Amino acid sequence: MSRRRPIRAEDLLRMRWVNEPQFRPGRAEITCVITSIHPDTWEYRSHIVEAGAGRVVPLTDGPWLDRSPRWAPDGARLAFVSNRSGSAQLWMREASGGLTRLTDLPHGVTGAPIWTPNGLGLVFSAPQVTDPPVGKPGGPQPTLRVIRTLDYRADPAGVAHGARGHTRGFRDGRRQQIWWISSQGGPTRQMTQGDFEHLRPRISPDGRWVAFIANRTPDADRTTVKHIWILPVEGGEMKLIAGGRGPITDIAWAPDSARLAFAGHLLGDSGQDRTMPGLFAMDLRGSELAWLTQDFEPTIGVWTRGDFKMGDTLPTLVWDGRGVHFIASWRGAAGLYRTTDDGVVPVLGGERSIFAFTVGTDGRIAFVAETPVQPGDLYVLDHAGGEHQLTDANEEILAEVQLSSPVHFTFPGLRGQQIDAWIMPPVAAGPDSRAPLVLETHRGAYGQGFFFHLQVLSGAGYAVTYCNHVGAQGYGQDYAMGQDGDWGGVDVQEMLRCLDVIDECFGFVDGRRIGVQGLSAGGYYTNWLLGETDRFKAGVSEAGIWNWTSMFGTSDIGFPYVTSEMDGAPWETFERYWRMSPLSRAPRIRAPLLIIHADEDYRCAISESEQLFQALRYLGRTVEFLWFSGETHGFSRTGRPVNRIERLKRIIAWFDTYL
Repeated sequence: MSRRRPIRAEDLLRMRWVNEPQFRPGRAEITCVITSIHPDTWEYRSHIVEAGAGRVVPLTDGPWLDRSPRWAPDGARLAFVSNRSGSAQLWMREASGGLTRLTDLPHGVTGAPIWTPNGLGLVFSAPQVTDPPVGKPGGPQPTLRVIRTLDYRADPAGVAHGARGHTRGFRDGRRQQIWWISSQGGPTRQMTQGDFEHLRPRISPDGRWVAFIANRTPDADRTTVKHIWILPVEGGEMKLIAGGRGPITDIAWAPDSARLAFAGHLLGDSGQDRTMPGLFAMDLRGSELAWLTQDFEPTIGVWTRGDFKMGDTLPTLVWDGRGVHFIASWRGAAGLYRTTDDGVVPVLGGERSIFAFTVGTDGRIAFVAETPVQPGDLYVLDHAGGEHQLTDANEEILAEVQLSSPVHFTFPGLRGQQIDAWIMPPVAAGPDSRAPLVLETHRGAYGQGFFFHLQVLSGAGYAVTYCNHVGAQGYGQDYAMGQDGDWGGVDVQEMLRCLDVIDECFGFVDGRRIGVQGLSAGGYYTNWLLGETDRFKAGVSEAGIWNWTSMFGTSDIGFPYVTSEMDGAPWETFERYWRMSPLSRAPRIRAPLLIIHADEDYRCAISESEQLFQALRYLGRTVEFLWFSGETHGFSRTGRPVNRIERLKRIIAWFDTYL
C-alpha cells in the first residue's frame, strides 16, 4: 500500500460538501444536497441526491446550484430552489422525474419552499422592491443609490449580530416578503407588504397559519429587537403575537398548532454575540413565556469554527411530540438536544460538530456531522438509537491524503478557568525535526470543526495551534462575557500563554519560528499581537479590524455589534475605541505582514486593510496586500474556488519565506 501524501490547496477541487438533509414521506432513504466543483469550469455545482441502503442516487443533475429540497406530504413531488433558469427560482420535480419551474420572480427566491399540510400550496420568501424607482421609466437612468436606513447593505456572512434579512450586497430597495403559490403552478400571491423584512416563515401543522419574524416599526434598522407575527394561509390580517424584548433568530410550531417556540434573548440590543440565546415557548391563547433552557449551559447554535460548511435553509428548531430539538455547542463540540418537561436532554453528542439536522414524522433524525479529520457527511439516528452513516462524500480524496489529527490540551487561564486548546502536528514530520508553528486566532470557539485551510498548512510542514480563550461561546454566559470591554487584554495574554505551554510540552515545535494568522476577529488579533510582542516572525491578517472608529461607520454591523463592544458610539466612548484599536499600536508592528481582504466585504470593510497597509508601508515595514475583487467576508469558505486556492497558496508562500 502506497504512503498517503499531504493535502494541497488544489485538492479543494475534488472535495464535496453535504448539507440540507430531508426525509421523504413513506421512504427509508434520506434526501440531501451535495455540492462539488466542476473540474473544467472551477465553478460550484450542487445536486439533490437520495441516500440509503448503501447507495447515493442523484435526483437532479447539471451545472446548476440546486438547494432547499422539500418533499410534498405524499412523498411524490419535490420542491426545490435552483438557478437553472438564470436566477434562483422555485422548481418542482414530479414523480416521473420531470422538472417544472414554478416561479419567475424578478429578484429570485431566497428562502426554502414550505408545503401546506394538504399538499396544495407552497409558502416561501423572496425579495420585493419597496422603494420608488430612481429616474424616469424609459429615460436615462442616474447611477446612484438613495440610502435612508442603516441596513442599506449586508454581507452574506450570515445573520449573526442581528444582520439583515437580505442575502448579499446592497439592498437597493428590496425587502423580504412572504409569498404563496399553488403546487400546480400559476400566479404567486404576496402575503406580506411594506418596507420591512419578513423572515423565517413557518406553517402551522393544522395548515391555518403562517408564523414569521419581523420588526414592522419605522425605526427597525436602529434595533435588533424582533416580533413574532401570524397571518392566515388563505390570506387576511396579520396579528402581532409576541416579541419586542430582544432578537429572535428562529421559530417553531408545536404539534398542536396552539404554541410557538422561539430562540433569542430578552435583553434588547445589549450583549450581541456575547449574550447567550435562550429557548422560549408561548401559548397563542395567552400565557406567560416559558423559558425552556433556563439552566442550560451550552450555547444554542453551531459555535464550532471550521471552513467546510455550506449555508443551508433548514429550520434550527424542530418541535415534535417529544419536545423541541435544537443544536447547541459545548467546549468545542456541537450536539443535538431536546427539551422535556424536566429540562433539556442530549440526543446526539460526541467529539464532533453536528451542524444540520431534521426530524422525521416517524421519529428518526437525519443529521450532518463533521470532525477535524472528516468533512461533513449524512447520518441517521434510527428508532432504536443506532446511528448509520449514509454518505462518504470525500472517500476518494481522503484515501489519498494524510490529515493531521489535532491533539487536545488544556492550561489554566488568567481568571482560573481551564482553557481548551489544540495543536495540529505537521504531516510527515521526521522524528528529529522541529516544525515552525502558526497560531490561528479568532474569538472561538474552536474544536471539532473541519478546517481545510489548517489541514493544508499542516500538509505544508507547519504545526498549527488554536485555543478558546476567554470570550468564546460554548462555555457559559460568564465565560462569554469575560472579554467585555477588554479586547487585547486577557484574551491576548491567554493566547500567549498557550504558546508557552506548547514550548514546554511539544518538542516537535521550533519556538523560534512562530507565525500568527486570523480572519475577521482573528485579523484583529493578528494585528494586535504583532504590536504586542516580537515573538512572531510573520503574520497573515485577513478581513480584520484595524480601527474601531471606522469599523463603526462602514460595517453592516457597526450598529449593533461595534456599539455593543465599545459601549457606545465613537463620540461617546472614543477613548475605548482608540485604546482597543490596533491602529494605536501601528509603530510597534515590525514582523512581515501579509494582508488579505475582499472588496465586497461589508462585515469588515476593505478600508480596514487599506488603513493597515498604508500605515505599515508609511513606516517602511515589510507588507503585502492581496485585494480580491468580487468576493465577500467569508470567501475563504464559500468564495470562488480559484480565489480560495490562490489565497491558500499565497499564505503558505508567505510563511515559507519569513518563517
